[in-house]
Amino acid sequence: MLLKRNFRTALNWSCDFKRVVLTAACFLAGFSSAAAQQTPSIFGASELPAEPAVQALPPEGSSALLKQVELRFPTQGNVGGVDYDTYLYYMEIKDHISLPSQGKWVPYTEETEQIILDDHQRLWETGFLSDLWIEIVDDPYSNGVPAKRIVFNLEERERVKIVSYEGSDELKVEDINLNLEEQGISMRLDSFVDPGTIRRVKFLLSNMFAAKGYAFAEINHTIEPVAGGPKLVSLKFEMDEGPKVQVHTIDFLGNSDMADSTLKKKMKKVKERYWLSWMTGRGTYKPEEYEEDAEAIEAYYRDEGYIEAQVGQPLIEYLDESEDGETRGMTLRVPIDEGERYRIGDLNFSGNEILPRRGSSRYFRQHRLWRLL
Repeated sequence: MLLKRNFRTALNWSCDFKRVVLTAACFLAGFSSAAAQQTPSIFGASELPAEPAVQALPPEGSSALLKQVELRFPTQGNVGGVDYDTYLYYMEIKDHISLPSQGKWVPYTEETEQIILDDHQRLWETGFLSDLWIEIVDDPYSNGVPAKRIVFNLEERERVKIVSYEGSDELKVEDINLNLEEQGISMRLDSFVDPGTIRRVKFLLSNMFAAKGYAFAEINHTIEPVAGGPKLVSLKFEMDEGPKVQVHTIDFLGNSDMADSTLKKKMKKVKERYWLSWMTGRGTYKPEEYEEDAEAIEAYYRDEGYIEAQVGQPLIEYLDESEDGETRGMTLRVPIDEGERYRIGDLNFSGNEILPRRGSSRYFRQHRLWRLL
């Protein structure tokens, strides 16, 4: 009988483990780590331990019994990375095994199967495993009494031993680690490989490149096994910054009252490239700098009486790469909604008991442009 839940399905039940045989002999040995090292036939061996020369047998005619429980790691050379005692902590079935030396014979019942399923769920919920399946094997005693052997087959998740960032000198490792910390992304060594965390790291690296003007950076990753134990891997992020994006032309759309040249002067961050750009960096496009310039343009409009003026998201048209592949041009189009221009009309004051009306009115003269103070 085989009980299995694939971790790719909605009923995720998957895991991986070092083999451990739970028998009466094991209980008498005490399950110490030293015993595990000195008795490889029980812990981590590929073959079942040989039965003792003299074995107590259950009474003939007994119903099916629970004979033994095993933890195996078939995809890891039967070697686990997590201490087996940790797994046993989550397993109730270990307390329901027949103990011939004590004359204890435990029936295999529906309640036993429920305990096995509950153990399966608890083991899976540890988060240590990528796959877990259970085999229930018929293993009768030598006198013919039926018995069951329960095999937990476990596959542990990969654990990160080395993290590296290669392929580009534009980002420093210390800056990457600082950004990871600020974003609450943990890439601790000896942690389990997590696809969600890897995606977040790649997204962060792309944003860091974009902030330096590399909008076409490509981030890939590789996972390779390393020596030192089962399921230990090296996680490498391979970075290619691609061409640096430079602004060739800035166009404004919708600005009927303000000239392009006037609005360009209000943009202090994003500039069109010129012949010294290779040295000064002028013309490099950085998204966060556009936001600053958009706010500056809106502030200028408000100061000129356009209190509802808005600057939209940029419309970007990328050009061909340079012959050496180092840069790529772009045309930046800036949408403008100027709105109405407001001037001060009739002006009245009420409740001004401290300041005289004449003194207040000189700040708000009729027909002046309305400016937000």
